[in-house]
Amino acid sequence: MDTTQKQREILPTGVRPLRYTLDLTPDIENGKFSGTVDIDLRVRETTTQIVLNAADLVITGLIRQNGQVQPVTATYDAAAGRATLAFGRPLDPGLPTLLHLAFEGSLNDTLSGFYKSEYVLPDGTKRAMATTQFEPAHARRAFPCWDEPAVKAVFRVSMTVPDRLVAVSNGRVLRETPLRDGSGRKLVEFEDTPVMSTYLLAFIAGDLECVSARTPDGVDVGVWATPGKKDQCEFALGVATRCLEYYADYFGASYQLPKMDLLAIPDFSAGAMENWGAITFRETSLLVDPVNSSQAARQRVAEVVAHEIAHQWFGNLVTMEWWNDLWLNESFATWIAAKAVDEMFPEWEVWPQFVADDMSSGLRLDGLRSSHPIDVEVAKAEEIDEIFDVISYSKGGAVLRMLENFLSEEKFRDGLRLYMSRHAYGNTRAQDLWQALAEAAADPHLAEMMRSWTRQTGYPTIDVASDPAAPEAGLCLRQSRFCYAAGHADDQQFWLVPVGLAEGGAAGRHGPAILHRLGDKSLKVPKPGGASGAGAWLHANAGRTGFYRVNYDADGWRRLIDAVRAGHGLTTEERFGLQDDAFALSLAGITPATTFLDLAAAYENEQAYAVWSGLADGLREMRLLIGREAGVSDGYGNLARELFAPLAVRIGWNRRPDDKPSDILLRSLALHEAGRYGDQAVAEEALRRFTKVADGDAGDPDVRSAIYRLAVKAGGLQGYEKLLGLYRSSTLQEEKMRLFSALAWCETEDLLQRTLEFSLTPEVRRQDAFYGFSGVAANPRGKVMAWQYLKLRWDDLRDIYRTNIGMLGYFVDAVTGGLSTPEDQADVKAFFTRHQASALSRTIDQALEQIGINVAWREKNLAQLARRFDIRS
Repeated sequence: MDTTQKQREILPTGVRPLRYTLDLTPDIENGKFSGTVDIDLRVRETTTQIVLNAADLVITGLIRQNGQVQPVTATYDAAAGRATLAFGRPLDPGLPTLLHLAFEGSLNDTLSGFYKSEYVLPDGTKRAMATTQFEPAHARRAFPCWDEPAVKAVFRVSMTVPDRLVAVSNGRVLRETPLRDGSGRKLVEFEDTPVMSTYLLAFIAGDLECVSARTPDGVDVGVWATPGKKDQCEFALGVATRCLEYYADYFGASYQLPKMDLLAIPDFSAGAMENWGAITFRETSLLVDPVNSSQAARQRVAEVVAHEIAHQWFGNLVTMEWWNDLWLNESFATWIAAKAVDEMFPEWEVWPQFVADDMSSGLRLDGLRSSHPIDVEVAKAEEIDEIFDVISYSKGGAVLRMLENFLSEEKFRDGLRLYMSRHAYGNTRAQDLWQALAEAAADPHLAEMMRSWTRQTGYPTIDVASDPAAPEAGLCLRQSRFCYAAGHADDQQFWLVPVGLAEGGAAGRHGPAILHRLGDKSLKVPKPGGASGAGAWLHANAGRTGFYRVNYDADGWRRLIDAVRAGHGLTTEERFGLQDDAFALSLAGITPATTFLDLAAAYENEQAYAVWSGLADGLREMRLLIGREAGVSDGYGNLARELFAPLAVRIGWNRRPDDKPSDILLRSLALHEAGRYGDQAVAEEALRRFTKVADGDAGDPDVRSAIYRLAVKAGGLQGYEKLLGLYRSSTLQEEKMRLFSALAWCETEDLLQRTLEFSLTPEVRRQDAFYGFSGVAANPRGKVMAWQYLKLRWDDLRDIYRTNIGMLGYFVDAVTGGLSTPEDQADVKAFFTRHQASALSRTIDQALEQIGINVAWREKNLAQLARRFDIRS
């Protein structure tokens, strides 16, 4: 055992479970449950006690070995989530041993463990279901177990539930038997699971309806929701069946269960959870209304369904040994979900959006010195939630895309097939993956290359300039760690970087990209033959496949800006990457903010949604940094409006017969941004259409969000009250979220405060409260208010999310991200000094660092921007 593993708080290894026979009786009405579990054990060492995981449970029991039965006495370590079961006579190694435990607990309201979720039937009746969320370490809240990913076992589950309810678990239903005690209940027994980790177990009981299909391989697929929503399940059913076929072919391994259920849970903390054969989702991540769902919602559902089904292989069939390798689950599911959705819906232009969303968010967080490596050590359960972030998901997914591009699709796929076949039903470390890929690619240096990306924080900037010794024929590529905080990059860090050079000119692109492996701080390479002369350009991240930023010399930037303006051969991903890098370099103080604004103006004829989405993100962030600064905010708003208003006119409000899916997304974006920056025509049309919506004419769901937000922005108290009324009357969760998010677009402080307060009322589900805070924090009028209200309600929030610390971290990140004065930074630091939150230490460090970056940006750029806008006016 290495030093790192010794620091992990893992259970003693002298006793291990082989099989759990678990029987549960939820009392949903009274918010409690009871159960029994028989655990077949392998005893490895002589012992008079067993230490396992249990939290918020009361346990009694017996242990039997070699025909001898003795009682166990339980003592509890609440902080560690453990119970120690003591007995007088020692257990001997190698003998069949059975541990029988009875336990009781509460169906909690924290969205973790075994918990209660409430919903309303179509007739208005209020009901509740019992459901589970065990990842990362909450199975211990439902039954005593070995709650660690490496401790796999077989589970047989049964549940006693009211006759009217449907019960679902990982296995198929074996039988349902009515009880003869007059209680109106039934016993539902399920088939055995495969050998698997505890965090993948699930059991749900509630009013549920299903649509179903069978794949060509004979897998029964069901999509479940509460009554009245069967038509909203059809889209996900189609995606799920196609995903199963795609992954079975890609991995060269069939899905291992005879059925797969996907369930929409009204109260759910994550987007979804990959429980083997019983995947659970937020309603907005699974349900698509045929009439009222937007294109963005359809794409979101397809992405999440594909992500969770990918886990049935990456995560369930082959599981990480410990949470430091969480990325083996999440990065792969992120990457291959995009691949699967692109296969199913090529018209959606998935990869440009992957670059704009996943890759960009990974680069954004990993530019902080307080980020963490992809492969990050965690010692105990309370630390795990903080690594369910964009590093483990998005950076990891982007790095895998880079590796696939470097190796080739075929070699990468062959390596994954070898990894799957070699480690099925087992646990792995990253090294096992690198070994399989290296064998498939015949590349002995692959592990070394990938360790440079997974075991160190950050990523490089590649500086590109002509070679001083041969300026006409040579290039110098130099890498250094990119860091937003000036002076904090580590000069000793370097990566093994696959640098793709693309070049072109007025006639377009000049052939395929040239790939170089930069394995030191600098490398001199020949300049591509067409990269000089009038109109020529050179791009040093071909296809935006490399997880790095690029900074060019002045001539290089000028040529690329001209190519963007003229439309000369750059791909959508490359055009996105230029503005994304330019904004990041500005935020890091490497280039002035005016450089990004000059580049933004070159995109006036841009057609791609992904590129406009990136521009909008950068401009919104800059708007928040500027705030309501006199002499700057008005001029900045005018500049942004001049960019988006013509786009809104060009694309219009109404859908066209020749619209591509990305055009539909672009329409919503253009209207949002033109309205955000004060375009009068867009605001007036939004108000006109809002009147029709309020009168019952819902209209196009793809522009409805823009209508709601711009109407409340311009409509004052009257518009706010109408919007709130629509929220209260809506039954579609997607529509409720559109309406709720719009409340934060109001323009007065009293309504912004009201939105914050409303977020923590029973009218807003606990998983959605965050969006009220984040929306107000993204409004220049509300960013300080959101922080003040978070401080005021901190104790309440800590109690609400006491077992879901990751969600609490989202609040901290959202409400501090736009703060930008030294006083803000001092206040945040002082508050968290007084209110210690060790499980959020990384999040708090990142928040303080981000505020410091914001402060430095304002000090460097506000005066320059004021001069620019003064000249413009």
